[in-house]
Amino acid sequence: FEARLRLDFTVEPILCGMQKRAQDADSTISSQEPKRQKGDDTSNELLSLLECPVCMLSPMLPPIRQCPNGHILCDSCSATPACSSCPQCRQRPTNIRSLVLEQLAKGLDVKCNNAAVGCEAIVKYTDIRKHMAECEFQPLRCPWCPNFGSACQSMLRMDVDAIRQHFIDAHKFSGRWVEISDRADHGWLERTLNFRVEQCGYCLFVVAGLRGIWQVVAKDGILFHVVQCFETKTKSSTHSFELIFEGGGMSVKWASHGRSLSENMETMIAAGECFIIHQELVRKVAGESQKYQVKIRVLP
Repeated sequence: FEARLRLDFTVEPILCGMQKRAQDADSTISSQEPKRQKGDDTSNELLSLLECPVCMLSPMLPPIRQCPNGHILCDSCSATPACSSCPQCRQRPTNIRSLVLEQLAKGLDVKCNNAAVGCEAIVKYTDIRKHMAECEFQPLRCPWCPNFGSACQSMLRMDVDAIRQHFIDAHKFSGRWVEISDRADHGWLERTLNFRVEQCGYCLFVVAGLRGIWQVVAKDGILFHVVQCFETKTKSSTHSFELIFEGGGMSVKWASHGRSLSENMETMIAAGECFIIHQELVRKVAGESQKYQVKIRVLP
């Protein structure tokens, strides 16, 4: 007992000294590292919980769903047959409202779900659904004209390369860009393209870095020329466009600010917000060739 007691008394100061040196070393390292706020760590942990483990949507929009064991799902995934039982524990149902997580998330500032394609908005979690309804970077329905075949129901990101690749894969589009580069007056760029009177037409164009799609829709004896930019409404409106049809001693011109691909083409046609030419007039001008020309002018 005495020997052990002496050993204890001998070891204790040594251990205390080692402990103190370790604490001093930790303090030195901590002082050299940037200080992190405890609140930031908590917010980051909460944000990580708001990612749907199935579709990876982040943050999940309220209502947030969970299974009886508390495993989280977004509202859309919980409604699918594949997630009728929990993907993690196979328990049912998966549509229980996760009110606790929603309450915890109320005070968070979150990025828009469309941040990956350009949206820079940061909003309160309670306002995320309202923002998403108005966000200019929302996925859009495939703009491929129904006149070229059956209407396409695909939802696409506002991304030039992704939409072009979809046109190539799903609609057998050649993928060629038409460059509008002929210099005109006052900074305008222009190019004249040929179209057939009896057919719809389309082209993807690029002008000074701006990309867009020009589609021609034939309906009830009228040709509708619709030009849209691969940009948001706000950015598209900063560009100016003119379409000019000439022939038979006449000239018809349409001018407008740029329109975004996110704007519904059928709505634009119904409202007359595009270049409109009567097919019979074009047919007379075209003659036997059955081809006509339209000049596009762009002020980027």
